[in-house]
Amino acid sequence: MNTGRRSPDVLYITGAGHSGSSMLDVLLGSHPQISSTGEVHRLSLEPNSRLCACGTPIDNCKYWSGVRSTLSASLQQQIASWSALPVTGGREAFNGHIRRILGQTLLAVGSRSLVKQIRRFLASLEAQQLAASNSWALFDAIGNHDDTAIVIDSSKSPGRMKSLRVEKPHRLKALYLIRDGRAVAASEMRRKQVDFDTAVRSWVKANRRTRIMLRSMPREDVFHVKYEDLCAAPLETLNAIFTFLGVHRMQQLCIPREGSYHAIPGNPILLRGFKQISIDERWRDELSLEQLARFSKLTKRLAT
Repeated sequence: MNTGRRSPDVLYITGAGHSGSSMLDVLLGSHPQISSTGEVHRLSLEPNSRLCACGTPIDNCKYWSGVRSTLSASLQQQIASWSALPVTGGREAFNGHIRRILGQTLLAVGSRSLVKQIRRFLASLEAQQLAASNSWALFDAIGNHDDTAIVIDSSKSPGRMKSLRVEKPHRLKALYLIRDGRAVAASEMRRKQVDFDTAVRSWVKANRRTRIMLRSMPREDVFHVKYEDLCAAPLETLNAIFTFLGVHRMQQLCIPREGSYHAIPGNPILLRGFKQISIDERWRDELSLEQLARFSKLTKRLAT
């Protein structure tokens, strides 16, 4: 148990969906000083039925039950279920288009004092900052339970990232995970049955929002990783991240076995496990020449 040492820092993985964040989260968690938690914002959403990566409902998982006990002791109150500790503001918190834009703009600016002064007038900010405060209590409990220095949150949402950063500006670093948009679009088309233009625009929007939110963060607190580099040279890429985080490098790649980790899945791959790291380039066979040309037009205004 983590006693007599400082609270853990958080590495927040942000970027578009279908970019490999689940795999990266678990790989980083193979380091003895790092806790892999998956998409933390899902923890309090239907925890009695949502499965942990070990295959057990989150509320019944021995690992998450242990973390809950640690958190209950810290807060000096019994937490019977994770649903009692909201760690996400939820889309319903944004009441109206104008308020949503204002709330996101304030987070993008990144001023802690300004957010704290105005959030009581905006239900969106109030809900997000309550979720952020609960999340930090959770991160402390995870670090205490695991005796680790770093906790990974791969929720990806840039708004959540900045809410967390506003609460604890010196304890959060960001990892911007980027994947070829053609691959992301093809993946979204397969999984969500959407058309090509919708998938590409979703990728562009996610990256724009991420870049806007990252602008107010110091460069030394942001690390960029390409999915393709991670797959081509996993150990080298992971060690570069470890150096960024200030933990020791590893001599060999360790891929955790299926069921041995307790990340909260956003991708079914965490429930199935993976035995090797290989790049997924199915888009090269799935996308037509017309779609590839269309991709160039749709993404032309996205800064590289």
